[in-house]
Amino acid sequence: NIVNKGYNPESFINYLRSVKSDGDDIDTWNFEELQHSVLKFIGDHSGNHSTEEEVPISQNHEPEPELMPTAARPNETTSKEQKDWLLPLEVSLYPHYSSEIQTKKLSLSEIVKTKLVIKVHDPKIIEGSLFKSSCIIYTIDTAPLGWSVKRSYKDCLWLREQLHKLFPVTVLPPLNKKGAKDSTDSAEIMKCIESMQNFFHELQRDKLLKNTELFKQFLANSDPAQFKAIIKETEKQSPPKSIYDIPQIEGAAIVSVTKEGETYLNSMRNYADSCSILYERLAKVSETITKLIGALSESFSESAQLYKELAGLNATIECTELTDIFYSLQGVMNCLSETHRKQTIFFQNHLGVFYKYYSEEVLSMKEAFAVIDATKKDYLKHEKKLLRKKEQLFLDKNMNNWHMEETDKLTYSKEELLAHKELSFPLILPTETKQVIEYRKAYGYYLNKLIDEAERVTMKNYRTMRKHLKATTDEFVSLSKNVYDEWSKINAHLNLKISNMHRKRWDSLLENLKTDLAIPTQVYYNCLLYTSDAADEQRGVDLGGGRMIKKKK
Repeated sequence: NIVNKGYNPESFINYLRSVKSDGDDIDTWNFEELQHSVLKFIGDHSGNHSTEEEVPISQNHEPEPELMPTAARPNETTSKEQKDWLLPLEVSLYPHYSSEIQTKKLSLSEIVKTKLVIKVHDPKIIEGSLFKSSCIIYTIDTAPLGWSVKRSYKDCLWLREQLHKLFPVTVLPPLNKKGAKDSTDSAEIMKCIESMQNFFHELQRDKLLKNTELFKQFLANSDPAQFKAIIKETEKQSPPKSIYDIPQIEGAAIVSVTKEGETYLNSMRNYADSCSILYERLAKVSETITKLIGALSESFSESAQLYKELAGLNATIECTELTDIFYSLQGVMNCLSETHRKQTIFFQNHLGVFYKYYSEEVLSMKEAFAVIDATKKDYLKHEKKLLRKKEQLFLDKNMNNWHMEETDKLTYSKEELLAHKELSFPLILPTETKQVIEYRKAYGYYLNKLIDEAERVTMKNYRTMRKHLKATTDEFVSLSKNVYDEWSKINAHLNLKISNMHRKRWDSLLENLKTDLAIPTQVYYNCLLYTSDAADEQRGVDLGGGRMIKKKK
């Protein structure tokens, strides 16, 4: 928006720096807050940017072929005079096209200003009857407001469906539809609870979603009859008829369509497709690793039992040294078995769940992509139809059928309009042109909203991935330390017990065991590396944390 309005981006960056120096934490801003700062910047600097900057930068770009009138596209026979007006369609065909619209301003309720803690618990199986299948009802408590309701997994799916209808390009947190089968298996019930818990946790992070009356009634209305009435009433409601009916926190929305925006969105589409495949594969790999580690844990447990029996046999013949050795080896095997058992639990609770959740979230992104694809298709269909009509009317040279605005007729002479397509084309059929502009604005609105959503989801996933990777590292360091401590303790104990006659054989056995069991010989600790240059320059640092300075030639 800054660039399209002809302002220097560096000036806006300096403006943000000054805002940050005044104590405002701009790093935590959401899109609406950043958009508000853009509008304030433009208002403060409306008369201060240089004449050189007043030419919209978009005019310097190559035209978008699919958005240009067919007759106006560059070709070998195009004269220099015609080339001078080959601007993007936003400028040439729609001279009065605005990159921003005014919408309903959202009045934030008290629930938005309250940090909610939503807990899903206490699943209860409701037995079915001849005409009604059994289901599982969960208790959903909302603190600090003191709300408590009974809802099924299907109710949560319904809530998600209705929110998608109201906010079609908002990437809603996923809910696996398999949970609607109401399996009575305890493991499946726990998965449903975790899924709903994540759903509500992510849902309340979005002010628009959290501010809806539907969200409030779902969590607050404990009367089953009233809630059924709310469901019926909500399902009768139609989605917003236009983008002007979708409320915004600042009462304004960006609707510009730029080549950069479409390129970015396409890259996010490719990213989502790739992530969908990779997350599914990683989830399967995680399951395989979990099974293998579980089997390894059982093997170590069996080995511990064998060493225990060997120790018992040697104790009966009073062979003290071998008895101590086998008891010690039993302790090592028990430690390794417990370590791998904990790793199994860790993989199940962290990596497997993480990969599965985000493979489902990619599907939520694809829901939004489907909406924007349909909007773009609708817009291009009407635009193509309009361009054909304008082309034919221009070739007919009958200005009475152009239905021009009276003010436009005074702008140019009849001879100029009939001779120069670049002058007449934007003025032909003004009413239909305005309708196509609205289709374009709808596409632009969804395009910009989805870009914002894609960035939000990507950053959230990055933070979550970093948290999980740190948890993984900490867990393995902790488990390795346990094995190392156990091994050191046993080694010190046996060094006092074993005679010199068995020393060489014992040392050889230890080395072989360390290699075969991958027992750590030293403990490593996980920590974060921070340098001021790396923090300030972001991508402008090398691996050693030094600032990379490029000399000008």
